[in-house]
Amino acid sequence: MIYELPVQQYDRITDIFREQINHPIIWGIINGNNQGKVYVDDTEKPKTALIWARFEIFILGGDKENESFNRSLESFIRERIAPESLQIGDIAFQLEFAGANTGEGTVIDRLKSYLPKAYGRCAFTFNEARYRELGKWHDQIPFGYSVEKITPELMERDKEGVIREELENFWVSPEVFFEKGIGYCTMQGDKAVSSCLSVYASEGNIEIGINTYDRKHRNKGLATLAARAVLEECLQRGITPHWKTEHFRYASIRLANKLGFENRRDYMAYYFFYREQDNLVSSAYYQLKEFGDVVTANDYVRRAKG
Repeated sequence: MIYELPVQQYDRITDIFREQINHPIIWGIINGNNQGKVYVDDTEKPKTALIWARFEIFILGGDKENESFNRSLESFIRERIAPESLQIGDIAFQLEFAGANTGEGTVIDRLKSYLPKAYGRCAFTFNEARYRELGKWHDQIPFGYSVEKITPELMERDKEGVIREELENFWVSPEVFFEKGIGYCTMQGDKAVSSCLSVYASEGNIEIGINTYDRKHRNKGLATLAARAVLEECLQRGITPHWKTEHFRYASIRLANKLGFENRRDYMAYYFFYREQDNLVSSAYYQLKEFGDVVTANDYVRRAKG
């Protein structure tokens, strides 16, 4: 069986994730800073825990060969997770594993009816010395723009509400973000055109999220300037920034390298779409892209057509 763990009992999974103590996504949720839920095999003495970082990813830790948990996982996703995810516009299940790789195959095998597809993710370590080689950045702000700290006052100026939506997607409330998070926007007047902020935060660690909200403002280095401001504050406050992304997000990887993130560590994660037709079409594309398997791809397309 799988049970949702009440927020007041999140401390019961701390031992499961003790080796990931500097992981801001995991601990941002455990500490009650960020939007998420925790599902376990036993609410009293959990051995396996599935953390849902809303709008981001699911992270499975603990005993990955837990037969009772794994046996229930397929139906639990279909009956509990999928409806709630689709209701908030999150259309795909993405899963990564905490800790050693052992037992991952057992979990994925239990999800085979969903056609789980492997994809690459990478994590980086921030190198302060490399970052400082970039020198000053304030004189790089283009005319007509400004880089400003995300505050309650700035959020009120943002009439389109993109900053409030960003904070509410990841944080339990904007107020908690203002207390424990870091964020900066590149503004054009009262319009937020790009941002860099801690989408997750734990004690002494933040996970960076970066965004440009309008295509016409892209490729101008505006998000880079907001990121510079965030990194400067991290250095002033002794906070460690973390950067994770997918292998196919080349621009994100280039920006990470530019800003002094290095020591790239690659690992596998898995995804599938909740809606069957979406999942079959994506599976067809995956078979063609990854394996050149036209026969299997055509079979998925045929099944998608019904």
